[in-house]
Amino acid sequence: MIGMAHDLGYRVVAEGVESEAALTCLDELGCNEVQGYLLARPLLPSASRPGLPGRRDTTRLTPCPPIAD
Repeated sequence: MIGMAHDLGYRVVAEGVESEAALTCLDELGCNEVQGYLLARPLLPSASRPGLPGRRDTTRLTPCPPIAD
């Protein structure tokens, strides 16, 4: 998947990286970015920077029609 994404011109982000072994494997596979508990724990809302956008209002979004059955 990483190779295919790169062939299509995309950068790859791996989520949920929790071990050194996973980090090493993803690095060897050419993953561009990683995130997960190994690197940083989630912040409590009170610890986040002021001015970060809150939850998005999704009530006005229109669902896209399916592209395949």
